[in-house]
Amino acid sequence: MFLAGLIMSITLVFGGFTIAEILFYMLNGRFFWRAFVPAALRFTLFPEDKVELDCYDVLTEYASLMLYCSGLVLPFIALNFMGFVHIF
Repeated sequence: MFLAGLIMSITLVFGGFTIAEILFYMLNGRFFWRAFVPAALRFTLFPEDKVELDCYDVLTEYASLMLYCSGLVLPFIALNFMGFVHIF
């Protein structure tokens, strides 16, 4: 059960993150990972990154991550209730 719960949890987290990134890209034209990476590292990885983040953009990216994480709570509660994972 632990292995099945682990596989379902990993699939849920990575699949949900991918879907959240795609939806955010379709709405805003950029991915929301930029707010979580320090600017020096971001410009080291992508020196010609043209995305300028002001305070509002950073807040929208953090809010989208919080919305994604809040959407994960119910599936994790269901997995916990079924006995696949024991987090709560």
